[in-house]
Amino acid sequence: MTYRIWDKQSPINGCPADQAMATLGITASDKVYIILDDNGRDWIVQTQANCPHPGATIDESAQNHINAILTERESVAQSKTDRAAESDRLAAVEDAITALTFGEGA
Repeated sequence: MTYRIWDKQSPINGCPADQAMATLGITASDKVYIILDDNGRDWIVQTQANCPHPGATIDESAQNHINAILTERESVAQSKTDRAAESDRLAAVEDAITALTFGEGA
């Protein structure tokens, strides 16, 4: 995942810059970064003034934003792994209870 500082002249995913600015409420004085998705397409368009993870510079803000997204992805992946492990443990306990109650092969 990467970012680019938007020049406010290049289109965003084929949308002309002036139209993107109007639609997104971006002014000529705004500093803007665009986070690209894993396929290299423009994904998140964010102004420095409203960025969720501000830094001292626009570059730092963009990188902070990416870092937060990656951290969230890791957290979600870990939660899925933890749930799968818990499900496996529960199945093993259920199998043990069934074996104790009804004998092996029940």
